[in-house]
Amino acid sequence: MEGCGNDYVYIDLEEAAGEGLDPVEILREAPSLARSIADRRFGVGGDGLVLIEDPAGEARMHMFNLDGSRGATCGNALRCVGLHRRRLVAEDAFVLRSDAGMSRTRVLAFEGRSGTISVEMGVPRFEAEAIPFLPGRVPWGRPRGGGAEPWRLALPLDLGKGEERLEGRALSVGNPHLVLLVPGTDPIGVEAVARIGRELERAPCFPDRVNVSFLRREGDELVQETWERGSGRTLACGSGACACLVAAVDAGWAEVGEEVAVRLPGGGLRLHWSEAGMLTMTGPARLVATGRFFLGTRAGEEGG
Repeated sequence: MEGCGNDYVYIDLEEAAGEGLDPVEILREAPSLARSIADRRFGVGGDGLVLIEDPAGEARMHMFNLDGSRGATCGNALRCVGLHRRRLVAEDAFVLRSDAGMSRTRVLAFEGRSGTISVEMGVPRFEAEAIPFLPGRVPWGRPRGGGAEPWRLALPLDLGKGEERLEGRALSVGNPHLVLLVPGTDPIGVEAVARIGRELERAPCFPDRVNVSFLRREGDELVQETWERGSGRTLACGSGACACLVAAVDAGWAEVGEEVAVRLPGGGLRLHWSEAGMLTMTGPARLVATGRFFLGTRAGEEGG
């Protein structure tokens, strides 16, 4: 399934159990399975692997990045899990669960293999330990903020036109995020996203690595590019889009309480940050294919 081009391979653990497989073993082997299944040349291909537990009940999502590392949540994956649950149960409002907590979910449109789904992404966190973020290890100068607002950083970066200082915002939306506010309306090149994202992902001030988003404005629309920890550049990042909205509000580019459109390489999302602090994301989800994956299918190996 995919949401705005953020494509994951999903395993319904109940279906797997019906095939005689052990869900506990699948969960235990998930990191290596993610690396095998999500490989775009030797596997099915995707940004990672998502396991769905109790899909027709209190659906629970276990998310793994392309490199096998575990992610706490993923907005685009939550919408896809919501679509899968809606295909099983004719309910348009329910709760989804992830490592980041519970997400109230509404299906706004449903057409069998696709839908428009709204998911609550939680309240952003700015405490250093919640991100996690180590202010004392920032290599670009002393950061400001934390507590009731995002951490504000100034980073000397080269987007391809010579070095300039970009404002950054560090926060958590279930996952750690660093949002870079890009001046002007010129698109950010793929090369710059990969080069800078790869470097900042492992900055010493982010002990669990960080998702790096580049945010700029085009009229009333926010435009986002993201380098995801463990997966690289993706066509969309839902929790990153929520982090971008918070950064935009902090920078005066948007306001709390208004619905904001965010454009990503793979499509568009609509976001809302309520006065109570809840972030809500609305966007598409689509089932692309179903099938079987045979372990050990690289050249020279027998299927298993």
